[in-house]
Amino acid sequence: MYLNYEILLNGYKTIYLGESVPIESLKGVKKHFDNIIYISYWTVQPTREGIDDYLKEISTEIIDANSHFWVLGRMTEFIDINSLPKNFSVFTAISDLVSKL
Repeated sequence: MYLNYEILLNGYKTIYLGESVPIESLKGVKKHFDNIIYISYWTVQPTREGIDDYLKEISTEIIDANSHFWVLGRMTEFIDINSLPKNFSVFTAISDLVSKL
């Protein structure tokens, strides 16, 4: 939630969806908005073993040429950054993400 406030403070519009939103539920967002940046803060989910599958599903089901996926949090240390598509970004701190806004 803190990150949501930082984004608002920088003048951007946000839709705060809360925790544990199923990927299927994100499909509806695409119908109403263009140029979306999805931001996810990973603390315990997805699990270390499920990260690759989760990223693959996000990439095929949600992200298109006009959208981006930004992620930060403890579980990002298990992401193979070299295998990510170009519209995916991994941040090590909230301040890093905010500076990219």
